[in-house]
Amino acid sequence: AWTLAAILASLTGNITILIASLKHHAIKLDKISVCIIENLAMADLGYTVIGLVPTLCNTLLPHSSPFKTGLLCKVFGYAQYVFAIADIFLICALNVSKLTFIRFPLRARLRSKCMGRWVAAIIWALSTFYPVENKLLLPDVLAYNPITYRCGLPISDYELKSGYWRWLIPLNVALITVVPMVVVMVATVWLLAYVHRVRGLQRQGII
Repeated sequence: AWTLAAILASLTGNITILIASLKHHAIKLDKISVCIIENLAMADLGYTVIGLVPTLCNTLLPHSSPFKTGLLCKVFGYAQYVFAIADIFLICALNVSKLTFIRFPLRARLRSKCMGRWVAAIIWALSTFYPVENKLLLPDVLAYNPITYRCGLPISDYELKSGYWRWLIPLNVALITVVPMVVVMVATVWLLAYVHRVRGLQRQGII
C-alpha cells in the first residue's frame, strides 16, 4: 500500500512540475535552478518507474516477478543507481544554486538555460559512470557468499580481498552520500543565516 501510494504521489507531483515548468513556465527562478528542478523531476520519475514499480511487482508476484532475475533485474538495478545518484547530485546542485542566487543576485541574471543544461549534463554523466565504476571494482575486490548472490551482484557478507580497499571503497561511497549531504547542510545553514542577517539589517533601517 505504501509503495503504491509513493508511486501515485511521485507520478502526480513530478508530472505536474514538468507541465508547469516546460509548458506554462510557472517556476519563476533563475534559469539554472529551473533546469535543475526539471531534471530533478525527471530523475524522480525515472526512479519511480525503474525502482518503485518493480518493487511493487515483486511484492505482488513474489514467485513470478520478471524483475527478480535475468536481464531485467540487471538493467533495472543499474538504472536505479543512475536515477538515485542523479537525485542526490541534483538536490545538492539546487541548494548551491539557490545560495549563489541569493548571495550574488547581479551575477545570477547572467545565468542562461544553456548553463543549466551543462550542469545537468555533467550530473547525469557522473551518475551514469558511478554504477559502471562500481561494477568494475566489485568483482575484483570483493568476495561473496553464493547464498547471498542475487541478480549477478553480491548483496551482503562482503569480505574485502585486500586491505587497500578497506578505505578506498568507503571513500568511494562517501563521494555520493556524505559529501552531497554536507554540501546541502552547509548551503542551507548559510542561506538561512544570510536571510536572518538581511532581515535584521532591514529592521534597523540599514537596507
